[in-house]
Amino acid sequence: MTVAVVAIVAAVAFPNFQNVIRSNRVSTASNELVASLSLARVEALRSPGGAGLCASADGTTCGTNWNAGWMVWINADNNDTPAGTPEERVLKFVQGRGLLTVTADGGVGTLMFDRRGRIRAGTDVLITISPSDACPAGSQLVRDLTMTAAGQVHVTKRNCE
Repeated sequence: MTVAVVAIVAAVAFPNFQNVIRSNRVSTASNELVASLSLARVEALRSPGGAGLCASADGTTCGTNWNAGWMVWINADNNDTPAGTPEERVLKFVQGRGLLTVTADGGVGTLMFDRRGRIRAGTDVLITISPSDACPAGSQLVRDLTMTAAGQVHVTKRNCE
């Protein structure tokens, strides 16, 4: 009898527990990305060439696949790519997380900040983080991070589609 009750409770609780795990995974990645954006912006204010944040799989070169991870570096020579010199050092590398999809609006792979802490492109950038394993309709498991042209980050929760 006790085993049957435990089995019924587990069958009801397990799907809800999976959503909690997905939500925590998305929140953690969102917080790490916001921290990386803030670090890049602060370092841009301190460096003559600004700073950058880009999608990166290895922490040394930029790419376009945000799922692989991202890095923040100081852009000392103003060429918008990390050169690996002491002046252009990588400040932070975050390795990609499994079971998450991270996409940037328009396929943007690199965000460059000028000395004023603003995005050089001059337009807002949207980065979306969502679970890749399952996203039940109606669950608020998607995070939209909007980086404004002025350098401010806004995080919005939205439902899975």
